Amino acid sequence: MVLDLLPAAVALSTAALVSLLVGVLPLRDGYQALDGPVLVLLGAMIPVGEALETSGGAELIAEGLLALGSDWPVVVTLVTLFVISMVLSNVINNAAAALLMAPIAASLASGFDVSPDPFLMVVAVSASCAFLTPIGHQSNT
Repeated sequence: MVLDLLPAAVALSTAALVSLLVGVLPLRDGYQALDGPVLVLLGAMIPVGEALETSGGAELIAEGLLALGSDWPVVVTLVTLFVISMVLSNVINNAAAALLMAPIAASLASGFDVSPDPFLMVVAVSASCAFLTPIGHQSNT
């Protein structure tokens, strides 16, 4: 991955597989590290995110955000996207929130005619920041 020979997903998956085969990570620990309910949730949310994108829902939401923020700098739109993703991750799992918000972020980036990378990074970080809200974690509540 560092030498840019493989995409990140392939390199990381290969590294995990090699660590299991070599014995660095025992197979039992590898299975225990998998969180079953989260895997099922992600498997169920992938089609929902895909449907949001193919039905035009992501583009519709992005157009609405673009209409609201057409006079704003792109940074303000990124902050708005951050807050929406963070609040959504209070209602559903953070990985599922990222799956739902990623097509919206990509549509927003194309609407601004900029690279989608910052928008997708905002979604990735904000979906994991639910702890910042009063209801994000039981100790905050």
